[in-house]
Amino acid sequence: MSLDKTIIQVEDSQVMTDAYCCIGCGYNLRTLKLDGCCPECGKAVKESLSLVRNKAVLLTLSKGFGPMKTFAALLGIAIMFLLLMMVVEAALVALGLFGVMSVLLSFVALAMGVKPMTVRLPCVEGRVRREGVARFVGWVLCVMYVMPMLTLVFMFSDGSHKMMFWFGVLSIVGAPLAIMLFCWVWSMHVGELGHRLGMKKLSIRMMVMGRIAKYVFLPSGIGCVLMVLSVDMDLINFDHRWVFVTTVVAIGVGMLSMVNLFMLCVSLEVMGNRVDKMLAQLDR
Repeated sequence: MSLDKTIIQVEDSQVMTDAYCCIGCGYNLRTLKLDGCCPECGKAVKESLSLVRNKAVLLTLSKGFGPMKTFAALLGIAIMFLLLMMVVEAALVALGLFGVMSVLLSFVALAMGVKPMTVRLPCVEGRVRREGVARFVGWVLCVMYVMPMLTLVFMFSDGSHKMMFWFGVLSIVGAPLAIMLFCWVWSMHVGELGHRLGMKKLSIRMMVMGRIAKYVFLPSGIGCVLMVLSVDMDLINFDHRWVFVTTVVAIGVGMLSMVNLFMLCVSLEVMGNRVDKMLAQLDR
């Protein structure tokens, strides 16, 4: 594999002083020569350093950790407020206000962090590229933030009932599913970044959270789409039983999204500190 031109060249006599993992098998590369190979799988040590030693990519990533960390924390708080609204009627207005404010602030942070956090990574054989998908899902979630506002516009205008219904569906059903889709894709993306940065435990933890989000998103998404279409075509009567089921599913998806977002926030904080240390070492 040919390394990118921005990768800092090192002398053949240098050895690994940090506990980075091999990108092929996860073996600890500490004390190995930089021009050597992994004793377990035979991959060149420099292949595992293709991101660790790429200053341009690390600098770009460092600009995205702060906004994305802020986004994950604010959106997690917003979900917490919105879940509390379902059970605490006394403070309904206050909780709703705090939730809306957190959502709007998180939207700004998301828009600032998507691009630097999805910078194109050096190509490594056998690794899945998720930057493009992560960026697309990030922008999709940005668009979903606009749906509740459009619903309010149709409610206070002379828009058709049909149009107002579908914008309402996108607000109530689509936005939570978009958040769960974001948790799935971005947990996997952050897990891949952690693997490239030699943070094996963080990578495994985020990959597991991504798979959990995936297996919740798929059946929930299919079920919501079928239910909405059935209601729209008058195949089912949306009575109190369906309201109860929808509420339970929304609470479950919301709680899982909140946990996933807070874990994402912590992981981004740890990764940001690691990248700052790497950049400091490269500047010496």
